[in-house]
Amino acid sequence: PTMRVRLPAERRARSVGVDALRLARMPRRGKGGGTNGGSIIDWAAGIRDAWTFGEDGAVASLREFLNDGSLERFDAKSARTYSEHGGGSIGGGHK
Repeated sequence: PTMRVRLPAERRARSVGVDALRLARMPRRGKGGGTNGGSIIDWAAGIRDAWTFGEDGAVASLREFLNDGSLERFDAKSARTYSEHGGGSIGGGHK
């Protein structure tokens, strides 16, 4: 096995948070006299509320897809679309 040498802490690159990089500037509301003047517009709020991110969320979404009839509807729609666009029957007939 190859042995890796680790640099001393004082010689390693420093890590910074994403916000410190200032790669994106979030849009802000107008600076009018309202209570929201100058506040950040959070376009991602809706998706964060509707979606559980990460592996746990993916597993939960997959289980729901497989158990609520979505898979059967997806298969039927895919077969219909394939047939409508010149494909033969799925699962056989092609040589």
